[in-house]
Amino acid sequence: MEQPKRIELGNTREVCWDLYLAETLEGVTLRMHKPVRKNIVMTCDKPWEGCTTGYLDLLKVGDVFRMYYRGGNVYIKDEAKQEEEKEEKEGPDFTGSNNQHGGICMAESKDGKTFTRPKICKFDFFGEKENNIVFSKENEFIDNFSIFYDENPACPPEEKFKALTYVDGGESEENMIAYYKSPDGIDFTYDRILPIPGKFDSFNIVFWDKKTEQYFFYYRDYHKADGGPTTRQNVDLVYDIRDIRVATSKDFITWKEHGQIDFGPDAEDIPLYTSNITKYFRSENMFWGLPVRYCDRREDEQNFKDLTLPGFDRYALREKLGRGASALSDAVLITSRDGFRFNRTDEAFNTPGPENGSNWIYGDCYHAYGAIETESDFPGEANEISLYAGHGYRTRPLDIVRYTLRLDGFFSWHADYCGGRVLTKPITFSGETLSINFETSVRGYVQILVCDEAGEPIPGYDSGRLFGNSVDRTVRFEKDLSQLAGKPVRLRIEMKDSELYSFIFN
Repeated sequence: MEQPKRIELGNTREVCWDLYLAETLEGVTLRMHKPVRKNIVMTCDKPWEGCTTGYLDLLKVGDVFRMYYRGGNVYIKDEAKQEEEKEEKEGPDFTGSNNQHGGICMAESKDGKTFTRPKICKFDFFGEKENNIVFSKENEFIDNFSIFYDENPACPPEEKFKALTYVDGGESEENMIAYYKSPDGIDFTYDRILPIPGKFDSFNIVFWDKKTEQYFFYYRDYHKADGGPTTRQNVDLVYDIRDIRVATSKDFITWKEHGQIDFGPDAEDIPLYTSNITKYFRSENMFWGLPVRYCDRREDEQNFKDLTLPGFDRYALREKLGRGASALSDAVLITSRDGFRFNRTDEAFNTPGPENGSNWIYGDCYHAYGAIETESDFPGEANEISLYAGHGYRTRPLDIVRYTLRLDGFFSWHADYCGGRVLTKPITFSGETLSINFETSVRGYVQILVCDEAGEPIPGYDSGRLFGNSVDRTVRFEKDLSQLAGKPVRLRIEMKDSELYSFIFN
């Protein structure tokens, strides 16, 4: 009989976001956890910002969190008025409430809970020089400009900050993706066009993966509902499927295209906007992302009589606005261990939320790229993950809202009151201790038994029934765990009314 493949865990944190490690499960399921809305960290009400501020991009530079974003201010009611009056204007209107300029701005925070605008003073915005704009093109709209910090040790200092932005090919040419470089994330210079075809009319992401020592580039394209390709000239924004593609490179010069990311043969083919795919900062094993799910509800248009928006009747103007009135968006959660094959939730990770007169619209649930670890609002409690999303898109000055999750808490292995168990595949580990991130009720527990390859418990390695709620609980055994380091073992995890979020040998 062929022995199961041994998985080398080493001392890398294993998050319970899939069932990759599980060989058998009884009464244990994979549970997604939704974020908790916390506070508004900044309102984008400056003249160079507004209601179409978007494509938030989160980085940590030293001890400061930076958030880059596109400024813009095009109200949906203004779009409706323009359609109604059928006015044709030459070029964009950069004044008043209809600022389409799309300059790229930067805000900063020490704690991740409030953000302020540094005075960059690089670009004059209609006489206002004291602003936080870091990149702009005169009289040219910038749709997307994604910035990342290059952790490749071979990256030259003058290219440590990299930015990608799409170049509109016009009526006869295909779109392109342009690369800009910067030593400090403030002064960017154009370098070249990357040799990758795509539509790119969304937020395109690139980062260095230290585990595989290569760049991953996730970008926007389309395909027909029957799976066929599209071109610039034949994209149907209503019926074609927006998709996410991936390319890789060892040197940021030569690229290999891999096509669409794979959700498996049984996954529904649904339109997805920004992918926001990155590596999880507490585990080098896991990719994750929050793509925006695009859904046109024109077939259920009677609902728009109740989903009112400020300044106009969306139901009455649905014919003039088209998908601008009938399309909606929320966010789903995707995870992967290799960056190519992804698990995707069918249920929303985040929705537009309670109706407030400025949501349930095309533009909701666009999350910032990335996540950061922040202190809890409650003294003595563990740090959390902070995520950010815009509220009020196209209806009012955008609020950037913070959400939180438990550390490692996107998913967990869950057992209800009836209990259950997991037997892992054979693993090897390094280190002297085992720590778990778990949660139980006062009657629940998590019990860990270290077993041999046959699944039989090894004497001296039974944790007993652990209860509580900790992101870092050391599991105590009678015998020294380091004696099993490097040897093939299994974990048998008994659970009752509990969640297991992650574990690590160290």
